[in-house]
Amino acid sequence: MATTVDFCSIATLAEPILVGMDRVFWTGVFFAAKVFVSLKSGVAEFFKFS
Repeated sequence: MATTVDFCSIATLAEPILVGMDRVFWTGVFFAAKVFVSLKSGVAEFFKFS
């Protein structure tokens, strides 16, 4: 029984950390995608004018 209680308390403590990490991860992915798209269009513009 003790292991189940320990596991539950660990899961309760870890949940906000995991949620925060998940949010940071998806923010990073979204930011990287935005940067990639703007770089791609910037490169296309650059080659169009050169």
